[in-house]
Amino acid sequence: MLPIPAVLAVMVAFIIVLAASNLVFGAGHDVTKATLTLCVAILFGYVFKHVKPPEVKATSAVTRVMLPSTSSEQYEDMLVGQLARYKDGKDESPDGRSGKKCERLVVFVDDLDRLSAEEMVLGLDGVRTFMEIPKGRLPKGLGLVFVISCDEGKIADALAKGRRSADLPATVFNRFDARRYLDRIFQFRLEIPPSPRNDMRDFATRKLESMGGVAADLAARGVPLAPVVDRMIHAGVQDPRNALQIVNAFEQSWWLAKKREADGVGSDRAGGLHEGAVTDHPISLGALSALKVSLPDFYRELQDDPELLFHFTEVVVRGQSLSERPESIQRILADKYLYEPGSGGQQAAAEQKQQLRPEYRPLRQFLAGLVGVRWPQPLESLLLLSEDPVSRRLGPKIAPLRNAFVSGDTNGVLEGLG
Repeated sequence: MLPIPAVLAVMVAFIIVLAASNLVFGAGHDVTKATLTLCVAILFGYVFKHVKPPEVKATSAVTRVMLPSTSSEQYEDMLVGQLARYKDGKDESPDGRSGKKCERLVVFVDDLDRLSAEEMVLGLDGVRTFMEIPKGRLPKGLGLVFVISCDEGKIADALAKGRRSADLPATVFNRFDARRYLDRIFQFRLEIPPSPRNDMRDFATRKLESMGGVAADLAARGVPLAPVVDRMIHAGVQDPRNALQIVNAFEQSWWLAKKREADGVGSDRAGGLHEGAVTDHPISLGALSALKVSLPDFYRELQDDPELLFHFTEVVVRGQSLSERPESIQRILADKYLYEPGSGGQQAAAEQKQQLRPEYRPLRQFLAGLVGVRWPQPLESLLLLSEDPVSRRLGPKIAPLRNAFVSGDTNGVLEGLG
């Protein structure tokens, strides 16, 4: 028995033949016309009998995509409904306790000041929506308490930038308006004063001592922790979080350098270090670790040109002439860090009227605190924590000579050879 598609194909072909015969022999052939009509009727009957439409089920799977609600009022309705179920005992807390005896729900909002300015304003507006839920909507005997940890100064700055539209309620134009706006939200403030700088040094010292490997290595080399910590905890470190970041950066660099020094002895392994390349200079590594965390943009520029550290110190901190610096250093300092009062042009590279741009004053303060540090020469090993095999075998001073030789810089080769 032929399958259904084959039967349909045969019948359609037969109908086409009959239609062609009718056209050839004329419309007077009744037999041909009757046969053609009969074949079409049989074809339709066969199709209706064997070709069934898809079955319609009483239930069928339907995929629906529902976007999350973005309205604070909708979230408020959801919260009120969940609180009602919890207070009635229909739902339980994750630890299995019933909400019938619950009298207070505490909501903690942490790190609000870590958001962008726009997100701070939106987040604060959302919190305010929940804080203003009418008491009649909450289950009887249940209250809401919001605890928000943030830097109020940053929140005030964000409000001053994000709520300037005069068409909005509670419009904020300046920090004074922002403070008044926050006074209507925060009913009680618990202010934590900044920690003294000496406490940050004690905190960093305790953290280094808790890292047994680093403290033991420094003690074995006769290096006390105090001078290392003094270079890491500079005047810009004001909180334990920042101090811990610097200590962790130092500990990570020390561990990596120690391993690469061990791997680089007597081998041509890529990325290795010669013995003592970093571990012989823990104070310099501590200062660079602080620079890496506190001033990362300048640290990345040092990785490209380590000499920038010395020339920046000579010009900006010691007040020496910029015109005596290499041309590449003059261009970097004049284009990015220095300006001539009144013009802002690049003539400062040739004159001594240039001043440091205000945004780089923390950098000047940091480098001024490093005057007197005996930096190793060159600094690439401490900045990159790696060396090429030639420098590792012949010493770090061979790198400039090798680069000049490979580049075909005859004068550079002669200068390197003295």
